[in-house]
Amino acid sequence: MKGNEEFKNIIQNIKVIDTDAHVVEKPEHYKKYMEGNYELPMTVEDMRFGTRYWVIDGTLIPRPLGAPGPGPVKGLIQHFDHPRFGKVVDMNRDSPTANDGSLDDIEGRIRDMDRMGIFLQVVNPTLAIPVAMIKDAKVANAMCRAYNNYVSESLKNQSRIKANFVVPLQNVNLAIEELNRVVKMNGFAGIVIPPIVVSDGEVGLGLKTIADDTFDPFWKEVSRLNVPVTIHSLSSLPLPWIMMGRKYLYSRVLTHSITMEILLTLMIGNGYFDRYRNLKVLLAEAGSTWLPYWLYYYEEQYNHPSIKIAKEYFGVNELPNNKPIDYLKEGNVYVSVEADEPTDILRYMIDKMGIGSQLVFATDYGHEEMVLDAVHEFIESKKELGRENLLNILSQNGAKFYNLQI
Repeated sequence: MKGNEEFKNIIQNIKVIDTDAHVVEKPEHYKKYMEGNYELPMTVEDMRFGTRYWVIDGTLIPRPLGAPGPGPVKGLIQHFDHPRFGKVVDMNRDSPTANDGSLDDIEGRIRDMDRMGIFLQVVNPTLAIPVAMIKDAKVANAMCRAYNNYVSESLKNQSRIKANFVVPLQNVNLAIEELNRVVKMNGFAGIVIPPIVVSDGEVGLGLKTIADDTFDPFWKEVSRLNVPVTIHSLSSLPLPWIMMGRKYLYSRVLTHSITMEILLTLMIGNGYFDRYRNLKVLLAEAGSTWLPYWLYYYEEQYNHPSIKIAKEYFGVNELPNNKPIDYLKEGNVYVSVEADEPTDILRYMIDKMGIGSQLVFATDYGHEEMVLDAVHEFIESKKELGRENLLNILSQNGAKFYNLQI
């Protein structure tokens, strides 16, 4: 379809925004931009295949194949360009032309964007996401600042690539401080945070979700600054539900959609969108097809007898102010759409549920799950949605979420 007139007619004047692409940064980038006397996590190498791992609190990041909740066999550091397994390929066995996944080869990344039909790319980190597992908040803060400085400097004089920056959620005050710094930085689009963060404690891997009440000051400041927040999971995080298996297949299946269902349940239930009406989050890399079921099942609980009894007899009202779907319709929640998602489910969300305005396009560029031909595949398989809906998903909704003028 790349060369035919139908595609050209549909794509004409659509400035496609990739709302979730990736930087595959390396420890060397952090080292160059680290401030103070802080040390990076230890790096160890698998002598068989040359895979490099970070060691955070005694745990390999990502956990190797065969361990509970294993991550990708290429690891994270060499995910784009592995010495043994080669350059990253997409789901169609195609490979990008950029030299690596970092921002060191901007020209190569732009070539890939042109080839893909992407007008603007918003990049999320790779290694910076599991920084949330570092217990020492000062070290985490130094690493977040290093990543942010690297990205901001790399994107000077670059209008087609924007970035989500990172903050050290181990300490809410430090996170708020860094949040106020990055909103003024070159290349800023928003921030990206993981679904879980290591909690305080001398020993053990205590975890809490970003919906925990202790993060209320952070979300309040996010709302005050009107900062878009991308929530991005990763199989390298110790999500409790992926630690129950030892296959990467399980990690892939359990890392994203289930995590987003849990997180959105808690964020709505804890009243964040009720307290901060302009708060908006993008649930990335989980696709969108899980959403109709989750909305149906959550709303069904509003009429559950035990919930009614709790309110009537115990004075405990567990229900948020609105139904879950209302938080999407009011612009609080966005979800990313991938090229190969079933058209019938997308049409159901657009026509029957009325939430087409909350669907944004993403390619996952830089990671193995990417599809370099995603724009063409999406339009070819979804053209029955009509040009207006394609325009919204591919461009307008992403611009609205990121406060972009295109």
